Amino acid sequence: DEELKAAAAEDGGLDAEAEAEAVEAEAAEEKAQAKTLDAAALAEYNAKMARRGVLYLSRIPPFMKPQKVRHLLAVHGEVTRVFLAAEDRSNRKARRRSGGSKAKRYDEGWVEFAEKKVAKRVALSLNNTKIGGSRRSYYHEDIWNIKYLKGFKWDHLTEKLAYERRVREHRMRAEMLQARRENAMLLDLADQGKALRAMEGRKRKRAAAAAEAGGAGAADAE
Repeated sequence: DEELKAAAAEDGGLDAEAEAEAVEAEAAEEKAQAKTLDAAALAEYNAKMARRGVLYLSRIPPFMKPQKVRHLLAVHGEVTRVFLAAEDRSNRKARRRSGGSKAKRYDEGWVEFAEKKVAKRVALSLNNTKIGGSRRSYYHEDIWNIKYLKGFKWDHLTEKLAYERRVREHRMRAEMLQARRENAMLLDLADQGKALRAMEGRKRKRAAAAAEAGGAGAADAE
């Protein structure tokens, strides 16, 4: 299938963390631009943001990309933003080692519509239904798993991503510190072992010298 081949060919691209950071950066830039608006324009901007609605996709069909999600859902209304959370890198590596597809998979996603009423309608009409489309499509028999997130805004998603990034960074720092401690301990043990071996070597030399001296003394006595 051409769709699957295209997904498999897309082996590069941003990793999960970089994709999340890109979403955060985009949201931050939009907020910065909003701060430059005058009162009337800012009120209009806030009203536009308030009208938006977000859908949560609890499952992403295998190898479906953000562009494909946008394409499929945009027929129902204006899609303003899409973010799919990529699978863990270790899972992808394990799949590739076992001979599976090298294409990136996504675990879950969020889709923002310009109008919350449209987002609600999409969730109600598509949830637990076949994706459909062309019968030759790789995703024709897959099922949508969509939920409308009442009161949820894109800012909540970027805050979630930022928090998860801070947690990852904290965990990585802790793991690096632990690794340095363990490495230092191993080096200390190695140094101690080296010192003990040197000490034992000196003892053996002294014992050998003493034995040799004792043997020589006995020979002289005879």
